Amino acid sequence: MLENYFDEKGRLKKEVFIEDAKRMAEIFSNDNLKYNALRNFYNKIREIEFKLKRNKIFENIKQDIYSLVPLVNYQYNREIVPLSYKNFIEKQVELAVKDEQNFYAFLEYHKSILAYSKEKQEFQEREGRRSR
Repeated sequence: MLENYFDEKGRLKKEVFIEDAKRMAEIFSNDNLKYNALRNFYNKIREIEFKLKRNKIFENIKQDIYSLVPLVNYQYNREIVPLSYKNFIEKQVELAVKDEQNFYAFLEYHKSILAYSKEKQEFQEREGRRSR
C-alpha cells in the first residue's frame, strides 16, 4: 500500500497506476473482495469528486472524505469488505484529506485498482468456465 502518491518532483508515482495498484487488486481478490463492493466504493469517491468540482473549495468536502471511514467499517462489520480493504481505505483517507492534489491521487489509485480487479475477476471467470 502506498504511503504517498508523489515522487520527489511532485508527479504521481508510476506505482499509483501499475505495480502497487496491481498488487492491491491481487490482495483484495485473494481476500474475496467482490468487484461490486469495490466499484460501489469507487462510486462514492467519484461523488465526492463531483461535489468538489461544484463547490471548488477543498476544505468543504473533507467531511465527505472522512465519512468513507465509518462507511468502510460498517461494510467490514457486515462482512461485505475484508479487513485488508478496511485498512486500505483508512490509510488512504489520511492521505486524501491533506489537499486537493492528494484527493485526486487517491481517486486515480482506486481507479487503477478497480481496473486490475476487473481484469483479474474476468480471468478467473474464464478459467472457471474452461475447467468445467
